[in-house]
Amino acid sequence: MLFSALCSSIGIPARSAGGYQLVPRLAGTHFWAEFYLPGYGWIPADVTIAESADWAYNKTDEERDLFKDYYFGSLDPYRYTIQNDVDVPFTPDTGDDNILKIAHQKPATVCTESKENVELLGLGYWNITFSGKNYESPLFLTIPPTGVPDS
Repeated sequence: MLFSALCSSIGIPARSAGGYQLVPRLAGTHFWAEFYLPGYGWIPADVTIAESADWAYNKTDEERDLFKDYYFGSLDPYRYTIQNDVDVPFTPDTGDDNILKIAHQKPATVCTESKENVELLGLGYWNITFSGKNYESPLFLTIPPTGVPDS
């Protein structure tokens, strides 16, 4: 979100997108930035994932730079986008019944007739699973569906 704010502060249209990054064994909620270039459209930039190259001690400097460059203009295929812009409010407005007003990384559940917190109950049942063939990790590891990297 900071990258989006910095772009916006100098007049570059930018937004923060969010959802899930479904890398096997590392799946979880995640935000990344997008900035707008006329003639090109919205360009993704995931500075958080790019920074993780610095922790790949078994890679060369050139491999780390390639990894970082990839995430400035591209995203891996493991994204499940739930929200394209944190500045866009829910429609219809959920009022004060929504726990998370900005970060919508899971579906919102609102019920004004229940004494229970239906949104929290709903989050307990929200689940994402995936399966399939071996996945090529952007860090040059093959990650099989079991989630154990091959070296």
